[in-house]
Amino acid sequence: MSIVIESASGTSCVELCCLAGWCVSLSHFYYKVKRAHSLLAKRQRQSHTRQKNNRQCATCRMIKAVIIINTQGKIRLLQFYESIAVKDQQELVQKVFRVITRRSDDVCNFVDGFRDWPTPDTRIVYRRYATLCFVFVVDSSESQLAMLDLIQVFVETLDRCFENVCELDLIFHSDKVQHALIEVIVGGMVVETNRDEIFRAVVEMNKLAQAKVGERGGSSSAAAVSASVGYHR
Repeated sequence: MSIVIESASGTSCVELCCLAGWCVSLSHFYYKVKRAHSLLAKRQRQSHTRQKNNRQCATCRMIKAVIIINTQGKIRLLQFYESIAVKDQQELVQKVFRVITRRSDDVCNFVDGFRDWPTPDTRIVYRRYATLCFVFVVDSSESQLAMLDLIQVFVETLDRCFENVCELDLIFHSDKVQHALIEVIVGGMVVETNRDEIFRAVVEMNKLAQAKVGERGGSSSAAAVSASVGYHR
């Protein structure tokens, strides 16, 4: 026995209940779609943020500067990997020199939290060799011991290039020193730590430079001879 109650409009209660259930189902489906859409948008934002952070990390420079100075504060090599004005570079070198000279030989060879540098998170790693001091300005992501080893690799490479490097070699052969540095660091990133590979690349680059100089010298000599012959005619 079934009881059907007619509403005032002629629609049964059963039909009303079905309609209400369908509305609830539709509302629930709409809620799920809206939630899925919001989750998708959230994931897209997170992915975009992650990609942006990865690009920033990829472009960040872990080595900020390489400085070689003597015991009197004279600059023998200066290479910045950050966009800093030349006048500010000189001031920064003097600040770094003052910090290093105040430290005795008994303390460690690095200074954390160097606040005089224009960019934050700055660390100074240095090593003294006779009258020269090799300084690497890096951020905290670089290991102090790894930077000390890298300085040692750079110095040993210069020793092989100049047969026991001295301060005069850095003055009169600054191009060779720059060549050696380029083989070790490019754009603030360490690209090579093998001494043999660095030395081999520096030797090849020097041979190429000498060949170009010889070509220019030969062409200039030939031009001078032809000009001389033309003059005597």
